[in-house]
Amino acid sequence: MSVTLHTTHGDLKVEVFHEATPKTAENFLALCAAGAYNNTPFHRLIPTFMIQGGDISLSKTDTPASPLPFEIPKGGTSIYHPIPLAHEIHLPTIRHNTRGMLSMASKSLKTHSASGAVETTEVNGSQFFITFAPAPHLDGKSTVFGKVLAAGEGEPGGVVLERLEKAKVKIDKKGRVVQPASLSEQEVKENGWEAVGIERVTIHANPFALLNTGDAQAQNHDMDTIRSQAAHTVNPIVRTFRGGMTCDDYSTRLGSGNKNGITRRGWAHLTRSTWVESID
Repeated sequence: MSVTLHTTHGDLKVEVFHEATPKTAENFLALCAAGAYNNTPFHRLIPTFMIQGGDISLSKTDTPASPLPFEIPKGGTSIYHPIPLAHEIHLPTIRHNTRGMLSMASKSLKTHSASGAVETTEVNGSQFFITFAPAPHLDGKSTVFGKVLAAGEGEPGGVVLERLEKAKVKIDKKGRVVQPASLSEQEVKENGWEAVGIERVTIHANPFALLNTGDAQAQNHDMDTIRSQAAHTVNPIVRTFRGGMTCDDYSTRLGSGNKNGITRRGWAHLTRSTWVESID
């Protein structure tokens, strides 16, 4: 199972560990299919460590409509919102042991126990990072759910990682990348500041559709066209619980040969989560 992140500095083909981390992988793939990662920046870049992106609240789409059927909170969220997405950590099998590992950037969620004590839990949303080097200090703390393919020196993935790592970016006092669009044209020209981010995503397979229908024609469709067609069909009914159940059923019947399935399944999760939130 793989996707391609079409970045400002080239294409990164990424293998997603959907069997080892099914919830995390499904979240990532559904957000990809919904277009939520399109035109989002890499907002943290630390050479010799990692590059971080995936804040879908910063997505700049071609239309005013949100890619998700609810308001996206600052920092982004998972498709299971408002239900927290927990870690799926598998030590010592899956670790931050090399360059090009794809891992979730978690955030702290504070809750109050029955006794009134404040409890802090690390949960995942939409943000992720890609390592530039082994990061063993993150093992057991962050969910590794994929890796960049051909990430070695001189290989296609490795070349793009090097371009990103060496990108000339302005960093603010909080360690965040300042995108050129927010700077004056003169400052950008004088310093050569670069934009770093994800322009769009291509999904190459759908591991979550359970039945194989042999729909070869769907396999050959451009993913952007498929996602557009699926969204056109889903949007009118996606805000209802019944619509969510219909999407879930339809995603199963589409089969593994049809990429519409991952979009439908993602919308199904989103719809049910929104419905649950509305009756709480």
